[in-house]
Amino acid sequence: MKWQLVKKSSVSDVAAEEKTEKEQCKSCLHNVRSCEKALMCETCKHWYHLKCVGVSTKLYEILQTDEGKHFHWFCDGCDSVVMMELCNIAVRCDKIESELTKMNEQL
Repeated sequence: MKWQLVKKSSVSDVAAEEKTEKEQCKSCLHNVRSCEKALMCETCKHWYHLKCVGVSTKLYEILQTDEGKHFHWFCDGCDSVVMMELCNIAVRCDKIESELTKMNEQL
């Protein structure tokens, strides 16, 4: 299973106050309790148990460190949407750079 990087604020131990007993893992539909390790997708805001998305406890713990605060995590469903948007942004940036180069050459 493909996994994405995790933003520190998406880790359940850090954001436990956001998660209630009523939160369900979007993958298995079981409750995600505040004592369980889980990830929240930054796009759809759904929670996922680590085992349901194939993230190891070791990686989860690393992502809670200061070095892990720069990473983001998206569920498989949102990942394709995010990637498509990033590709669209890249295409637009290339177009803008090309237009700026032409404008500089005209000056």
